[in-house]
Amino acid sequence: MIDIHSHILPGIDDGAADMTASLKMAKQAFMDGVTDIIATPHYIKGNYDNTAAVVSAKTRELNAAFVENNISVNIYPGAELYLDIELISEIKSGIIQTLNNGIYVLIELPAQSVPHGTEEVIFKLLINRYIPIIAHPERNAEILYKPEKLYKLIEKGALTQMNAGSLLGDFGGRVAKISRLLLQNKFVHFVGSDSHHFESRRSQMTKW
Repeated sequence: MIDIHSHILPGIDDGAADMTASLKMAKQAFMDGVTDIIATPHYIKGNYDNTAAVVSAKTRELNAAFVENNISVNIYPGAELYLDIELISEIKSGIIQTLNNGIYVLIELPAQSVPHGTEEVIFKLLINRYIPIIAHPERNAEILYKPEKLYKLIEKGALTQMNAGSLLGDFGGRVAKISRLLLQNKFVHFVGSDSHHFESRRSQMTKW
């Protein structure tokens, strides 16, 4: 199984605090049936400046640690990019990371809204031959009560990634309910763990 959303890289965002935590997360993911993980640390300018160079170096370091510790999981570079009108220029210049250096881009919306300009960012990515994947839209406060907002983004060409934990009730009953609704209406294209730790916000890919 492939997990396209994980904060497993050590010490660079609000996920794994250090290498020990990363190794524990990897072992847990393996027990959960995951063999391949795209590491997606936050990229938020001025807060988490995790450039492509930083992510690539950390990914190589973690893969080497897995080999040393006999953990049969492969890590690939990626990022969870906070919505920004300048994303396309930063991607094209190589400053920030796509998913495994490919055409897919994981985008995080603000927690409370779908901002004006979101469709423009999606359009710019698509005309430059990148495919946006909206991370955990079921947790966005505006989409939570107006799922048609998500449908409009999908109509424009965006894909979506739901968190397994959302379906399991980790973020409350309302999020679990809307998650089921989005699945039933085929608004979901990927399910990822969005794992941050091994005690909580962990890999639960086989449980949903």
